[in-house]
Amino acid sequence: MNLATTIHMLQGRGFRMTTVRRFLLQTFKDTKAPLSANDLIGILKKAHLECNRTTVYRELTFLVEQTLLRAVDFGDGAKRYELAGGEHHHHFICSNCKAVSDVNLKNDLEQQERILEKILGATIESHSLEFFGICKNCGTK
Repeated sequence: MNLATTIHMLQGRGFRMTTVRRFLLQTFKDTKAPLSANDLIGILKKAHLECNRTTVYRELTFLVEQTLLRAVDFGDGAKRYELAGGEHHHHFICSNCKAVSDVNLKNDLEQQERILEKILGATIESHSLEFFGICKNCGTK
């Protein structure tokens, strides 16, 4: 993501570029792992940016609606977010240390989706596939 291009695009759509919005976009650009609202609140606090919880949730909703972020569900009840776009990928989450790694599958899941559509007589719009286990750092301790 090019931050200047993204800011220009949002401003071109008539949206204000607040300090918090700019900071969140920069944070997602600089961070590899998906972040929760609580993660972002902590990051904002460390950066000495005062922002209430409601504003963070509103900004996340706005950035998802603008297709700049996508929600990621690790099955623990905490919704996380990462930059949208780029290559479709999945995640490996360590059950012990909670480290997150991107996983790119060699097999094309699109073909499997088409097979499932035929079997189910349905249209698949998206899928979510995450892997959970113990990372090599935690497994060697």
